[in-house]
Amino acid sequence: MSNTEKFIPTNPLARRSFLKALGAVGVVGAGSSLLAACGGGSSDSDSKPAAGGEGKEGGEIPAFYAFSLSGSFDPAQASSAVGVPAIWHIMEGITDLSAADRKPYAALAKEMPKQVDDTTWEAELRDGAVFQDGNPVTTEDVVWSFKRVLDPETKSLLAPFLAFLKEVEAVDDKKVRFTLHYPYADFLELITVVKVVPKALTDTADKLEEFKAKPIGSGPYKLVSAESALVVMEKFDGYNGSQKAYADKLTWNCSTEGSARVSALQSGSADAIQNVPFLNVDTVKSTATVADEQGFNLAFLMFNCSAKPFDDVRVRQALFYALDMEQIVKVAANGFATPATCYLDDANPSYQKASTVYSHDPDKAKSLLKEAGVDSLDFELVTTDVAFVKAAGPIIQSNWKEIGVNVTLNTLASAAVYQNEVPSDKFRALLASGDPSIYGSSADLLLRWYYASDTWMGDRARFAQDPEFNIIKGKLDEASQEQDDSKREALYKEVFDAVAQQVPLYPLFHVKNITAWNEKQIEGFKPSPSNALVFLNVKKV
Repeated sequence: MSNTEKFIPTNPLARRSFLKALGAVGVVGAGSSLLAACGGGSSDSDSKPAAGGEGKEGGEIPAFYAFSLSGSFDPAQASSAVGVPAIWHIMEGITDLSAADRKPYAALAKEMPKQVDDTTWEAELRDGAVFQDGNPVTTEDVVWSFKRVLDPETKSLLAPFLAFLKEVEAVDDKKVRFTLHYPYADFLELITVVKVVPKALTDTADKLEEFKAKPIGSGPYKLVSAESALVVMEKFDGYNGSQKAYADKLTWNCSTEGSARVSALQSGSADAIQNVPFLNVDTVKSTATVADEQGFNLAFLMFNCSAKPFDDVRVRQALFYALDMEQIVKVAANGFATPATCYLDDANPSYQKASTVYSHDPDKAKSLLKEAGVDSLDFELVTTDVAFVKAAGPIIQSNWKEIGVNVTLNTLASAAVYQNEVPSDKFRALLASGDPSIYGSSADLLLRWYYASDTWMGDRARFAQDPEFNIIKGKLDEASQEQDDSKREALYKEVFDAVAQQVPLYPLFHVKNITAWNEKQIEGFKPSPSNALVFLNVKKV
């Protein structure tokens, strides 16, 4: 192992290329429901059954996810609502985020990385860390894993999160050095997006294709099999980190049918389920523990900002002012959501109320349309088929009709929406959902997902050509580099205000994450604000 092994990315600040096909997988749209990373939720214990006996090692933990597995297990590319949490169990980063509070902890690192100076960090690998094929994890593997994510040829959706990285190098067989372009406050959180993979199994196209289906990591569980509706993992005996695999086996069933998930929990064939249907919450509380956490997961409107009249910000604002958000939340989410008063949900520590909040004001909406010279407006509103999005569509249609705007609804699966409808010349507006908070909760990360993305602001919203885009992007870059907490907070407030005022893509509401589990069956389980089911350090009872 050479002590000069390193990776120096080329022009990392300009690296904003996301996968063109992201719409077909979880994070971007209907399949995501990956909820936000700072919880203000609650766990209802008034009617839950008494907890079971003392937890023990061994046994099987069955669970039900609310989405089908899609995409691959390549951590540089994965974004599905099932695939990403599976990777958390199979692989490790230098640091990772805890399931319960989404704070970073030392994973492959022996201890938390140390800051050498303002732009230099060093991490030492955990002694005895091995991949699931028995080979040791090396610093060469670490450098390679970061190289893959930052290489433009990889087209990783994670690359924009790492714009602060100047160089990653192996100091020796145990130590890795990170050199930054500028001091970056969220370094320990943002490097968690890179999971370390064996270079020997991913350094050619043929080997990578095999790896995508049969991943090898250094985590506590290893993959046994994976299909769209079933993922099976088993304990990896060679793991020596802090996130234990106490169960011998994890079995994840995947069903978009809420009734199937509820029945599985109530019958005992599932120990935990994701996304309890809004209307079933009270019923499930009688037999299980239910927790709801305010999340980032958003229902949003996005416009084709290059098409008239949507290139006029007054038209976009008018369509927001026309909406009765209280009614939309009541009907679409049965109250388990919060109308947006900022791009971030109000449970996020970085939340600041935006200067523009869209209350229901039809008269103002009509006035803005008149100012913009729009006296008639007819268009198609494309929507994804996720339940709360689909339920919101008719109310939005009715609200807009009240101000003289006529829309037809076109509801499709996410893959069809992002591959066919949004790229077309006839596209005008989209109602969909999305949630990048599975990668972290920092304001910088969450803002960059949409507003520093060539895919979202360029190809989809067609807003990148608007001068306001460069102003927003510049202010975001300035905020991420500011080291004074109060000044950085003020800069993010300017970004929140700008995106709320421009609304090329903006949330209508943030959904709550509702998880249920049986405490008679498992011990140590904690609901994740990211909406994932995580069974690290969880025992069978």
